Amino acid sequence: MNRTQKRTFKNAAGKIDYTMTNDYMFRAVLQENKKVLTGMLCSLLHLEHHKIESVVIVNPIQLGEAVNDKTFVLDVKVILNNSVIINIEMQVLHQSFWNDRSLLYLCSTFNNLEKGEGYTEVKPAYHIGILDFTPFSEYPEFYATNKMMNVKNHYIYNDKFTLNVLDLTQIHLATEEDQAYGIDYWAKLFKAKTWEDLKMIAQENDIFEETGETIFKLNQNDSVRYMCEAREEGQRILRTYENMLATEKEAREEGQRILRTYENMLATEKEAKEESQRILRTYENMLATEKEAKEESQRILRTYENMIAAEKEAREEGQRTLRTYENMIAAEKEAREEDQRTLRTYENMIAAEKEAREEGQRTLRTYENMIAAEKQKCAEKEELIAKLQAQLEEYQK
Repeated sequence: MNRTQKRTFKNAAGKIDYTMTNDYMFRAVLQENKKVLTGMLCSLLHLEHHKIESVVIVNPIQLGEAVNDKTFVLDVKVILNNSVIINIEMQVLHQSFWNDRSLLYLCSTFNNLEKGEGYTEVKPAYHIGILDFTPFSEYPEFYATNKMMNVKNHYIYNDKFTLNVLDLTQIHLATEEDQAYGIDYWAKLFKAKTWEDLKMIAQENDIFEETGETIFKLNQNDSVRYMCEAREEGQRILRTYENMLATEKEAREEGQRILRTYENMLATEKEAKEESQRILRTYENMLATEKEAKEESQRILRTYENMIAAEKEAREEGQRTLRTYENMIAAEKEAREEDQRTLRTYENMIAAEKEAREEGQRTLRTYENMIAAEKQKCAEKEELIAKLQAQLEEYQK
């Protein structure tokens, strides 16, 4: 371009310093050019242009002057045809609380009765949020219209209460209806970062041409540029604080996760300790049972030993008796010739005693075998007790 040639929208090139995603530029363009505001409303509200009788911004600001506390929020509040109130906002910073905030703004807009008016005279209220983020990531949508509706039969509770959301990050989801009203082109216009892109969109119709011209004009205004820069700086600071808060929140959540991990570890350790104690008690009960069985076996053994001792004493007594009878037999033999009948009687007595003695010996052998078997059992149980005691000592270590 010739240096002497005046710079205009037609020959502008390169990066746009301040686009309409800058909320101050957005406000300035809509306030500066009523045709742009009207065209945008016709598109977003699906209205025919000839039905627009009047569009009045009820909260105008002095362009280029500093934004005070009252005008810090740069929403555009419009009365359409003196019968509908519309609040429009451009919001590029992601806000997790945006749904509550937008609903609060809509409620404030709906509260528009003047003194002396009846409820039937309340004006329909719209809040139009133009966002550069997706408010509900699980339900992405390019242009959404939200009303109060019965959840069972989908009956509209009140048609005067509407919240519209234009998501500039979801242009690819524009429906045929959105495209028919040119809403996708408005979104592209808002997002255009170069004059070349903006001029390409401006070729679509006169309203887009008007919009491009107004954006170019306001980008040449030093006062407006200063306010746009101030708004961007404020947003940068806000994003910095939000990132710091997010980092702090993440660190806090990480700390809580670590705390829960340690608590789970302690709970697991406690459970393992309780399980160890249960196992220890089981072994102790097994040892106590085994000890009791051993003591019972010892009592049985002592009983058998007493029986054997008694049987042994009876056997010795039998032997003494046998010797007595033998002596008597010897004496009787001397007198055999004298009394054969007495001798046979004594011989029969001896035979019976021998049989009793043999029976006693058989019984004695039986008891001795029983004692040997019981001793074997005691030895095996003592070996088992020793193994269990060793396992218990090893576990306690």
